[in-house]
Amino acid sequence: LLLDLSISMNNPLVDENGNLVGNRITEALKSVVIFSEALNRVGIPFEVLGYSSEMSTNRVTGKDEWENKLVVLKEYRENFGDEIRKKIGEASVIGRTPTGWAVGVASDRISSYGIKAPIIINVTDGKQTDGVLLPLNTHAALQRLPHPAGSNATARHALPVYRFWIKF
Repeated sequence: LLLDLSISMNNPLVDENGNLVGNRITEALKSVVIFSEALNRVGIPFEVLGYSSEMSTNRVTGKDEWENKLVVLKEYRENFGDEIRKKIGEASVIGRTPTGWAVGVASDRISSYGIKAPIIINVTDGKQTDGVLLPLNTHAALQRLPHPAGSNATARHALPVYRFWIKF
């Protein structure tokens, strides 16, 4: 599971009548915990990774740059329980949304675990900041996923890719 921890996730959540009912990150965190509980209950191993970026000063050039950040909220082989629920619930937002980068990191981690039929679920408000090349970045990252065992297909053709957004 990938979780967008960018600052846009801190925006208000408004119902259809215009009433303030919370914020996006609160609902996203609840969703990730519920999804994690379901995966755990049926015995499907999973990982929860949060991602964002923050401004930092390059030590060589002295210029301010966006630095991508990965927060491991649950390791693939780590047991899911109250400690992990708390860790997910306490995740905080900062910076931008490097979705293509995050999918690439998740793809690399999946490959290192030897998962035969990987699935990446990205919980986000859909406000990516990878720039105009985002679809290419995400597409290239998804091609790094391993394909199902015994398949002659390339990773690009092995698994369908779907995008889902929950309108917050």
